[in-house]
Amino acid sequence: MSRSIKLLRATLPANIKLEDSIAPDCGKVLADPGQFHQVLMNICTNAFQAMESSGGILRISQKVVDIKPVELEEMNALSPGTYVCLQVSDTGTGMNPLTVERIFEPYFTTKGQGSGLGLSVAYGIIKHFGGDIKVESEQDVGSTFRIYLPEILDDPEIIGNELLPKGNEHLIIVDDEATIINLAQRILEKLGYKVTAFTDSQRALEAVLAHPAEFDLLLSDYMMPGLSGLALARQITEAGIRLPVIIFSGYSLPREAMQGTEKLGVKDILKKPFDLRVLSAAIRNALSM
Repeated sequence: MSRSIKLLRATLPANIKLEDSIAPDCGKVLADPGQFHQVLMNICTNAFQAMESSGGILRISQKVVDIKPVELEEMNALSPGTYVCLQVSDTGTGMNPLTVERIFEPYFTTKGQGSGLGLSVAYGIIKHFGGDIKVESEQDVGSTFRIYLPEILDDPEIIGNELLPKGNEHLIIVDDEATIINLAQRILEKLGYKVTAFTDSQRALEAVLAHPAEFDLLLSDYMMPGLSGLALARQITEAGIRLPVIIFSGYSLPREAMQGTEKLGVKDILKKPFDLRVLSAAIRNALSM
């Protein structure tokens, strides 16, 4: 974040003032640093263009917010929980309500130049990491973009006063996103599990076939290059190996896609990003079946 702020300061024209308020300990999130930098730069570029002719103030701040169930009508793309909120505000020309509704559509642009993909790409990146972007704008006053990403806790053993269930079984986890694999492995190992992780589903299959007795549970992403999570579970089952499976996905899965999966050992289907309470409970439940 600090590097992005420094780059912005160096590139903004003299008639635009940058004010930032970023606490160094203001929550951690699961996101690729390069992609998050792209999100921030795309949104700040939009703000810069709104102030290009008359100048103004670009404000960037960050805080941790707790979204409660009663607030979900406004935050319909999020689940209740704690989020890190990055806010980017400008004092530019602002947007009318119709423009605000379409601002994240691919190829939509009001500038008469460029591809119109910047904000669409930013929105897709944030959605991929389980977050959302909210926009408020008023013509001739300015715009505010709020980026919400789920907070990742330093200590995954305890959430609030709740002690998460632990174990010592050997888990194999498969996801083509290295950032997700690294986070999940760190969390699960801290809860006591032995974890073998793969970003290649074919290599994961080879490991299970070579040493079927070593693993107690498979956790796999639903959609991956090569073998999907269900295809991986199917090949393990067809090899005569009984291994309980938890499938996870960043998207809502169609019901027909999951029909008959119990025959493949699927015990649960979880949504990314992981709720640690749900994940730890699902693992214990799958291992006890």
